[in-house]
Amino acid sequence: MDIQAEYALLLNRLIAGVGPGHRVAPPTPDLPLKSYGLPTAESRGLAKAWRDAHKDAPDADWLGLVDALWAGDSMDERHLALELLNAYPRRLPTLPWEHFDRWRPGLVDWSTTDHLGYLLGPWLLADLAGRTPHLDTLIAAPDLWSRRLALVGALIASREDGALIPDRLFSLLDRVQAEREPLMVKAVSWALRELSKHHPDRVAAYVDQRRSTLPALVIREVNHKLRTGLKSGRPKR
Repeated sequence: MDIQAEYALLLNRLIAGVGPGHRVAPPTPDLPLKSYGLPTAESRGLAKAWRDAHKDAPDADWLGLVDALWAGDSMDERHLALELLNAYPRRLPTLPWEHFDRWRPGLVDWSTTDHLGYLLGPWLLADLAGRTPHLDTLIAAPDLWSRRLALVGALIASREDGALIPDRLFSLLDRVQAEREPLMVKAVSWALRELSKHHPDRVAAYVDQRRSTLPALVIREVNHKLRTGLKSGRPKR
């Protein structure tokens, strides 16, 4: 397979999917990639169409195309790469860690980070004992996105309510509980609220024991969740 030719074809379809009157959003300090603004449904459709046309493509071709998209200069290409990964759910758990480790420096915002975290969760579950130590590498990384990726990946895996992942997630939370970066604060709150669905007593004790270090937002949202089942504590009108 000619990876560059497939990449060019997908990029052309991506741009065409936005429409002739699209305006490219230029890079900004907060988001260092341009954006065509392709809707998520369109991106997912492109990935599924490629998979349907290449069901038997070897991993070298599939992953080669993912890497080519990941190296592109637009957010849309990153999101399409993630959708292409998601289009092969049976292959994803067989990937070596080196792929995730290579992709994570390309994380530039919460959406790409959380999307990759949703893929990391099933990968972790395929070999909990052998793979969860990689979470320690992520949570110790200097960049925000790797740390958030650790929480999201463990959070998605913990939804299976296994014995190891909740314990690992609590230990990861201990590493970042005192951070005040808003996107990390939100991730900590999200993780604790998700854990409260299966482990309310443990979450309540965790928050109570760390009132002096947890951000006020986390304490408030988690306590609302424990008391009412809602993040805000109030039903939507």
